[in-house]
Amino acid sequence: MRKVLLFLVIVTVSISVFALFTAEEVIEKVLESYKSQIIYGIRTVTENGLKNRYRYEEIYRNGFEKLVKVKFPEAVVWLRNDKGCFVWNNGVLVKPSVSINDLEDLLMNILNSGKYEIVSFDTTGNNGDLYELKINHEDQLYDFMVTKDEWQIIKIERTVPNIRTVLIYDNVQNIDEETFDFQVDKYAKGLEISKKETQEDISAKYVQKAISLFKAFMINRLSIKDMKVTFVTGETYNKHKLVVIIIEHSKKLKSSLKDITSIPKDFNIVSTKNSDLEIIVMGQEKLEVLQGILDSLISTSTNSD
Repeated sequence: MRKVLLFLVIVTVSISVFALFTAEEVIEKVLESYKSQIIYGIRTVTENGLKNRYRYEEIYRNGFEKLVKVKFPEAVVWLRNDKGCFVWNNGVLVKPSVSINDLEDLLMNILNSGKYEIVSFDTTGNNGDLYELKINHEDQLYDFMVTKDEWQIIKIERTVPNIRTVLIYDNVQNIDEETFDFQVDKYAKGLEISKKETQEDISAKYVQKAISLFKAFMINRLSIKDMKVTFVTGETYNKHKLVVIIIEHSKKLKSSLKDITSIPKDFNIVSTKNSDLEIIVMGQEKLEVLQGILDSLISTSTNSD
């Protein structure tokens, strides 16, 4: 009888612990804690879709301020603080006109907006020390895990049509503000430079225009061989897949579209290029629709000159 009572007590305590917070309360705790967390972490980002990609990076974060050091596939550093967003690539400082948002930022923006539907909520981990939540936002499914002790997001998986992106923290440590500032100051000291010394982010104006023309799910910036490549992936409002690719070519070498990504059989393609820049629009829409999007992008350059 005592064993039965003891078993019932354990079960009751376990249930009460697991049911301590609702999904809504966990999300509220995550949002509240995120503002004051100061952390250092190592994380990996993988993307499976038109092209499989992998990224390995270090991150220092103080609330919404971030310093991210991408280690692989290429060495790139980006910083977002109260002065704006800055990128260092091969020693060259670029100030994007569009602030960089990683997968974690996108999730936090959705949670802050309140415009989502909770799909599932559970306890997971080896000792039940994690919460796992799944939410729907428009056509995007986010599956993310949060530690129970410090409300730290340690995994995010996002699924959109034909693209799956996973961010995983391999190691997260709490750090003090002095350590964070020391890391940021290494780069922030170089921000007091003239505009002439800051390289123009050529692709930014096209990205801004693209995301106004269709529903963008993801923006990726890569250096591939002799090119700087920006992908804007999403879908039209008719639910047709669409990709805009902006390529900044080296003047010496030229690569082909096959070097950048695979092309689905059901995609149509239109493009334009000059000696330094190429814009490709491809997707499931008719050629005239794709050409209309391309013409709008081209007009961006004409209007800004």
